[in-house]
Amino acid sequence: MSTYSATDQRFEFYQSARYDASEDLSLSVNLRQFAYLDNFVPFLPSIGGDWKFWEGDQQEFLLKASVGKGFKVPTLNDRFWSPGGNPDLLPEESVSGEIGLNWTKTGAFSWDQSLTYYRMQVNNWIIWMPQGSVWSPENIREVQNQGIEYQGKGNRKIGLVDMEIGLSYTFSQALDLTSEPTNPRQLPYTPKHQANGSLIAAYAGFSLNLGTFYVGQRAIGTGNARVLDSYQLWNAGLRFSDLKWGKTRFPLSFQVLNLLDKDYQVLYLRAMPGRSFQLNLTIHL
Repeated sequence: MSTYSATDQRFEFYQSARYDASEDLSLSVNLRQFAYLDNFVPFLPSIGGDWKFWEGDQQEFLLKASVGKGFKVPTLNDRFWSPGGNPDLLPEESVSGEIGLNWTKTGAFSWDQSLTYYRMQVNNWIIWMPQGSVWSPENIREVQNQGIEYQGKGNRKIGLVDMEIGLSYTFSQALDLTSEPTNPRQLPYTPKHQANGSLIAAYAGFSLNLGTFYVGQRAIGTGNARVLDSYQLWNAGLRFSDLKWGKTRFPLSFQVLNLLDKDYQVLYLRAMPGRSFQLNLTIHL
């Protein structure tokens, strides 16, 4: 087992303010000053706003936006983990922003959906990469990370059964601009495409759930010469939340993970479990 001994001192001064210009418009300002190793980092302000620009009897549209500066100090593990820590790591500095649209509808079939575009420019991005048999963190001088995120959740009651469906998708373009600025490559182990889905049916304390998630192809190294295949996994489960003995409750759940016994890799040459089973019993006194 690897161990190390290290100390660190950090101080953070933070101020946040919110202004409600109207029932439909609110603005926020966050001011942050961070200090570590007797150094004051650059002043880190951020601003954001929410604008509900349309509202009907059962639905509304909300526009959200924010922009700000960021700063991330290497963790103690990043610097001192043995073996592999890198004490010469530089802190990350970034400028980021996002804008998103949220659509909410209530009624017999209700849903909440959001679509967000984000963009981040980072200097000295910290990434762990294999160095032979040992993983070690290093800085990438300049990274551009942008993408689109969708999240949706819907609910409907069919007879006595409550149905819930959830969907999400992320397109992420995380590019290393240092080595080949005219032809930047996707960062290692960073898929461009990820998606999740879930379906839950609940009745009288019982619930059935089915879930899936998809992870796209990922490069193993900075040159993208070797690529891990994409994979999609399915999980299923049953939960009974109304088991009781006096005032004590015993929620019980059973899960089947990797339902289709898919062969896949998250990290290169690292085996992942096939189909497995999980039984959970919780006692609430």
